[in-house]
Amino acid sequence: MTVSISLKSISDSASVFSERLYGLLQPVGRALLSNPFEDMLTVTRSFCIALDPEGMTVLYGKRSFSKSVLKGASSYSFDKGIPAPDSVASYASLALNELNASGADVALAIPKPWVLLKTAEFPSAVMDNISEVITYEIDRLTPFSKDEAFYDFRVIGVSEGKVSIILAAARKDKVQPYIEALAKNGLVVSRLLFDALPEALGSVGRHIDTDEHLVKSMSTHFEGVRASKAAGVLIQALRPSEGMDLLTRGFRIKEKTPVTVSVVLGLIVLAAVIFSIVAPYLTEERRIEEIDKQIKAKKEEAKKVERLKQEADELQKEIDTVEGFKKKRHMTVDVIKELTSVLPSSVWLTRSRITDPGVELEGYAVTATEMLPKLEASKYFRKAEFASPTVRDAKLNSDRFTLKMEFEGLDKPDTSDNKTVKGAKKDEKK
Repeated sequence: MTVSISLKSISDSASVFSERLYGLLQPVGRALLSNPFEDMLTVTRSFCIALDPEGMTVLYGKRSFSKSVLKGASSYSFDKGIPAPDSVASYASLALNELNASGADVALAIPKPWVLLKTAEFPSAVMDNISEVITYEIDRLTPFSKDEAFYDFRVIGVSEGKVSIILAAARKDKVQPYIEALAKNGLVVSRLLFDALPEALGSVGRHIDTDEHLVKSMSTHFEGVRASKAAGVLIQALRPSEGMDLLTRGFRIKEKTPVTVSVVLGLIVLAAVIFSIVAPYLTEERRIEEIDKQIKAKKEEAKKVERLKQEADELQKEIDTVEGFKKKRHMTVDVIKELTSVLPSSVWLTRSRITDPGVELEGYAVTATEMLPKLEASKYFRKAEFASPTVRDAKLNSDRFTLKMEFEGLDKPDTSDNKTVKGAKKDEKK
């Protein structure tokens, strides 16, 4: 028992929550899927015939760019109150020509006494097929069967698992003669209205959005309450969503959801979001590309500088080579000149070799030992000594010698450039 009560409580809570959520999301859905330009772009013309206890009123109005305008009006009074169907059809045809309203939608508005108004409540579960429910329940809610009445309803509230409606019904046999008489005169009634709708909605806390400009224009044709009722009838005729149409018997053609504008707006918003995300990336990419261009330009300049530097280094090497060559040649000349001045005139050199550590000499001398002191005394040489024992050549009557010595006070020559002089004599004397 306790489990059943808990499950029922949970079910009721879920139902109430879903209904409240539906009530909150429904206006949002209508706002997102509605076409804000529909009223502005739709042009409606209505020729409205309103019956009242004083006679009949004919109204011709036009709605465009969300503005309702009274184009013309005529009022006809009869001694016996509401005129007969044939009289209504005759005067309506006359007014149609006078007001130049050919081609306009024809609406018939019946007086309040002909209409039965009633409020009712149904479970919210019937919301999706409420029209069928009303048709099924019409004989319970009114004294008429579904075939004996013209009727329509309007939802006035949804709360706590209930949907509230206001129902308007009129006897078919009382209204049908007027519809048929008008049809014979070429006036096919497309909507069946009643003048008490604003009053009826006001009694349940609802209202029709009236047009003050239209009410003021009515006052130039009618007086008092009649002007207000005429305005209410014309507003219902020009704005079908504001009123009831008893000819529909609660069934309405479901309009396609006007999602075009919403989709366009959604795409615009999506494009704006994507642009806001992509734009910084594109800007940064362009900045990186510009930096890459600058780096590439600098690299080209750096390569040019590097090539110039390499060429300069190569040129400097060539200069150093030439300078070194000149210096070495100058040093070799200095060494040979020093040897010529230091060695005795009796010395005959067969070979001289200038190396890194010093100079090696080979040749013949009358007395080889006398050369050592003279070489040691030179400012260019030191450590003069025989590299091998001297040999006496009997034929030449001279000593054959090989000696070596180191440089002193003179830049050393390049080791790769050894100079050897063969068959040279100290002078021309033998």
